[in-house]
Amino acid sequence: MKDIILYPSSWYYNACVYGFLEVLDHGLGTNKVEEKILNTDDGTARIPGYLLGKMYTPLGQLDGKFISISELTNLAWWWILLGAERGFLNKTIREKWKAGDSNSSEIMGAVFGNLLAGPASNYRSLGQSQWSDSKKIEFLNNWFSIDKEEVVKASDVHCGFCGTAFNISSQERYIDKFFTMSMASNLGLSVDGFPNLNWDYNPNLPVCSVCRSQFLCFHFVRKKGFFINTESLLINWHINRLLSDKLQKKRGPVHQALMEGMKLDPQLRRTLGGWGMQRMEMIQFNGDKVEYFQIPPHLSNLFLIPEFSYLIGNMKNKLALDYLFKGRHEYFQEMIYKSIRERLSGQSGKDPEAKLEWGDVNLVLRLYQQIRINLSGKGGMRTVDLNRLSKCAAGAPAFLKEEKSSLVFRLLELTRMGKKEDVYHLLLRAFIAESKPFPDELRKAFNIDDAALFKNSIYAFIAGLSGHGSDIE
Repeated sequence: MKDIILYPSSWYYNACVYGFLEVLDHGLGTNKVEEKILNTDDGTARIPGYLLGKMYTPLGQLDGKFISISELTNLAWWWILLGAERGFLNKTIREKWKAGDSNSSEIMGAVFGNLLAGPASNYRSLGQSQWSDSKKIEFLNNWFSIDKEEVVKASDVHCGFCGTAFNISSQERYIDKFFTMSMASNLGLSVDGFPNLNWDYNPNLPVCSVCRSQFLCFHFVRKKGFFINTESLLINWHINRLLSDKLQKKRGPVHQALMEGMKLDPQLRRTLGGWGMQRMEMIQFNGDKVEYFQIPPHLSNLFLIPEFSYLIGNMKNKLALDYLFKGRHEYFQEMIYKSIRERLSGQSGKDPEAKLEWGDVNLVLRLYQQIRINLSGKGGMRTVDLNRLSKCAAGAPAFLKEEKSSLVFRLLELTRMGKKEDVYHLLLRAFIAESKPFPDELRKAFNIDDAALFKNSIYAFIAGLSGHGSDIE
């Protein structure tokens, strides 16, 4: 058989390819996918012909309890086994599976019914639970196959995803040859009603046998709860497997796992440092909801900086992370202002932008400074060491450090409005009143030309006045 090349495309297609590669990894053995299929430099996946021959060969005589499905192809059986291991079984068979008492027919029937049969299944009504084993095997072998008669040199029909020319058999159902809600419940087309109703009730997005095999693997990705997509199938393989391992060991936001992985894995940083970071997307699945956002290219390059990854990896506030990963870092200053004000007043409101705890306030202050400097494109931009600035607040006049000091609230408001001269005179008078020297680090803040960085610096000083300025090395 000829080699098959899979090209990176949309996030959904790439997610299905990732799930398909997981099936192959399960069947071929550890590291075989990376060694034999993803060993390219252009972000594609090449499945060698000899592996295709193995994938589409019937199981034959298996040991022990699996001999009853010997006509099933290897690929179809790997898909069933991975589905069983990932929990796509009914309760009765799941318990038997865990106890090692299930047989091949039960496993196939349970996974088949869970994923393919019924309106509530992942792949809506592609099959029927009451089918006999031979009928199920026939369906699976036909679905997970490359139809030699289908691929042609010239045809009016081209796959809507890979562009391959192929023939559509009049003997097959439209749900087997078109991208409908049976292949993708959220994105597929419908022929009989809303949502996703086809124009004139006619399916119009044909799918070849290679692509449809991949589309039946999306559930493996969806169950993880997330997918990180880039322009390279190899990078997708590395980063999603790395994050899956981390999130299994320690629950938490995908953002944090991504940054922690990049912080601790130099090889991953080097890999992402290439063209793979030109477009990076994060997709999160929560029940029937799909949340998608693309990380701006100019921001994604910052993720390769270990210090930057460290700060994000320690962030706990979800809204701040969302703003960051959606490129809305300009919202940070409003969050910082509102959160400091709420922390100082001791009164908790309902504004979600005011919910940064002191630790996250300090993290966001440092993140914003790094982003502003790196994205400005201005060499030698004046700034201050925020740690030192927070520390020098410890020597500030006592009345500035008093709980709910009216002067501190005045200082906070003047800073928000960008009144640099008023801020300077307020602080200068306060230090003179107690015969204290004006700190050099604080003086440097007033030499900052960038208005946003000036405000960021004074906010750090105010956090230090409260006794909550912290070191973040």
